[in-house]
Amino acid sequence: MSTERKRYPLGTQVAVLAIFRDSDSELIDPTAVRFLFRDPAGGETEYVYGVDAELVRESEGRYRADIDANMSGNWQYRYYSTGEGQAAHEGSFAVDKSQF
Repeated sequence: MSTERKRYPLGTQVAVLAIFRDSDSELIDPTAVRFLFRDPAGGETEYVYGVDAELVRESEGRYRADIDANMSGNWQYRYYSTGEGQAAHEGSFAVDKSQF
């Protein structure tokens, strides 16, 4: 596993993916899926699957949220689910300042 954090240029639309599996490693759609992210200024946004169009189910067990990386600095995110398929994953990425 690579420990190198991903970096993107300012203005990139960053796709953040999550894959949910059950105890047998089979893909599963959890009861509820949420995606939370924090921009470099500390602003937080949360998307709820089935409520917010920004959180998309691509196929069974596979979800995607797109972040408009419109601010340079460190971005943090968290996927979490409740009920059947309860799980959580956190990550981060960096957005570089523009030279223009």
